[in-house]
Amino acid sequence: MKIFKHLTFLYLLIILISTKIYAQDSLQVKRDYLFVWGSKPNIEAFSLDVHSTSSFLFERLNSAIARSSSKYINNGFIRFLNLGFQGSIGTWVFITIPHETAHYLRGKESGIEDVKIHLEAKFMGGFYTVDTRLNENTPIERLMVTTAGPELSTLVSYLQIKDMYSGKPIPPHYSIFQIGAKYVDGYNYYSRVKDFQEDPNKWLDEKKKNYSNYRSPLKFDPLGFTLTLAENYGYYDTWLPKDSVWFWEPNDISLYKNEFVLDQFKRMKNAYLLALLDPSIINSLYSAIKYIIYGDLYTRVFMIPVGSIKFMPSIRANMGMWGIENYFDIHLLYKNKLPFSVYYRQGGNLDEDIYGFGAEVSNINISDYINMNFQGDYWNKEGFNINSGIQFKYKRIYLLAKLGYKTYGSLIGKPWGKGIYGYGGIGFEFLQ
Repeated sequence: MKIFKHLTFLYLLIILISTKIYAQDSLQVKRDYLFVWGSKPNIEAFSLDVHSTSSFLFERLNSAIARSSSKYINNGFIRFLNLGFQGSIGTWVFITIPHETAHYLRGKESGIEDVKIHLEAKFMGGFYTVDTRLNENTPIERLMVTTAGPELSTLVSYLQIKDMYSGKPIPPHYSIFQIGAKYVDGYNYYSRVKDFQEDPNKWLDEKKKNYSNYRSPLKFDPLGFTLTLAENYGYYDTWLPKDSVWFWEPNDISLYKNEFVLDQFKRMKNAYLLALLDPSIINSLYSAIKYIIYGDLYTRVFMIPVGSIKFMPSIRANMGMWGIENYFDIHLLYKNKLPFSVYYRQGGNLDEDIYGFGAEVSNINISDYINMNFQGDYWNKEGFNINSGIQFKYKRIYLLAKLGYKTYGSLIGKPWGKGIYGYGGIGFEFLQ
C-alpha cells in the first residue's frame, strides 16, 4: 500500500496548484435532465433522478427571478435568500429524504423487507431501523443498508462534479450539494463520532433527548457502519446474542468499542478530511458568489489546461464493503467536447485493505442522434465492473439505456451483488 500513499501525496500537490479560479460570463446554455428507472433497484439510477429533479426546479426558480423586471425581486439580496431557501427546504427534499430513501432501496436489494424510515423535521435529519432478528439476515446485508444513505449523497455530488468538468457552465445550487455531501455527510459525521468514543453511554443519552425513537447507536450512519463492519469481521460473535434484535440497547454500550472500531474511526476521519480538500467545493462556491453578486445563472469553472486537454482532480469518501474508502478522481476534457475520467480507490479496515482503479468515457458522439458512454472498474478482490450506455436524441427528447455486469463487491452506485444490472429512461433538453 506504500505506492498508494505516494500517489495520494502527489494527488494533493496537484490540488494545491489548482486553486486558481476562472469563470466566463453566463451564456445561453443547453441543459439536459434525465429520469430513469433501474434494476434491483439501482442507487445510481435513483441518484440521477434526484440530480435531474433538483436541477430542473432550482434552475427554473433562478430563471424566474432573473426575468423579473422589478428591482425588488431581481437583486442580490433576493438571490441570496433564494440560495438560502434552496439550501434549507431544498436540502430537506433533495438530500435528506433521498438519503433515507436510499437506505430503504438498498434494504430491498439485500432482501430485508422491514426497513423503516424515520424523518426528524426539527433537525432536517432522519434515521432508519431494521427490526429484524440476527438469524434472519447477515451482517453484510445490514452493512449494505447502512452505507446506502451516505453513498446516495456522495453519488449526487459526483454527478454534479462530472457535469462541472464536462465543459458546460454550472448553476449556483451545486454549491449546496457539494457542501452537503462533503461536510454534512462527511467530516460532520466523524466529529459527532468523537463523543461516542469518549463516553458511549453519555452519547446515547444525549441522542435520546434530541431524537424521538432513538434507542441505539446503530441508527447513526457512521456508527452503524463501523459496528456492523466489526460484526461482519467476527468481532462481536463472543458476546452478541444470536437471537437478539440487532438495533437493541444493551446495559453498557461501551461493549461496542474495540481496536477494530477505533481504527475504523481514525480511517474515517482521514478519509473525510481528504474529501474536504476537493477543489470542486471552491469551484461551486464561486458559481454561487457570481450568481448572488452579478446574477449569473451559469458559470464556467476552472480546469488546468495541458495542450488540447484540460483536467481537474476531485476526491470522494465512501463507506464500502471493506471499510471507509477514498476515490481519487482525475476529470479530463478533450478539446472541450469529450469528457472522461480516471480514478484509483484505497481504504479498508484493520484486517484488510481495498484498492482499485477505473475509467469512464462520456458523450461519445456516434452521430447527431446517438451518443454512447463506457465504464470499467477493477478492485483487488477479484472484482471488476463493466458497463455501456447509449442515448438516442430526437429534437429535444432523449431515450437512454445502460447495461452492465459486475462481480460481487461494493462500487459506488452499483448493486453489491454479482450479475447483470441496468437502467433505462427518458430525458429532455431545455434551452436556458
